[in-house]
Amino acid sequence: MRSLASIVRPLASIASPYSASSSSSSRVFAPSQTFLGGVRHRVEFSYVQKNKDADTKNLPFKINRTTSGNLPIYAKIRKRGTEVTTIVRMCFGDVQALRKELMNVCEAPVREHAGFLEVKGLHTHKIKDWLVSLGF
Repeated sequence: MRSLASIVRPLASIASPYSASSSSSSRVFAPSQTFLGGVRHRVEFSYVQKNKDADTKNLPFKINRTTSGNLPIYAKIRKRGTEVTTIVRMCFGDVQALRKELMNVCEAPVREHAGFLEVKGLHTHKIKDWLVSLGF
């Protein structure tokens, strides 16, 4: 029987794909918790709220971040990868104004559902960049 120490040591010696030394990706991830070498969750540093004092009170809508600090923008892949949509969650206020702005930013149709907006196509990075520029 192998001991726990013999399992943990080899995992610690393996280079993490999320380290800053790998230059294959322009996005940098920071593992916040690890368990036996595996990443539990991570925060994307490219979409960290840069200006926390930004005045977003004059906007008619608000988008809250998740508890881990990320923007709630997700890709939803259906029909064996042939239909891709982008989901915008945790939006409050004037959702119709947000829907019109998303239609201008993404140049794609936006559907309103109970609790979230659905944009046709893969626009996660475009929407996240736009929200960070607004101050969210």
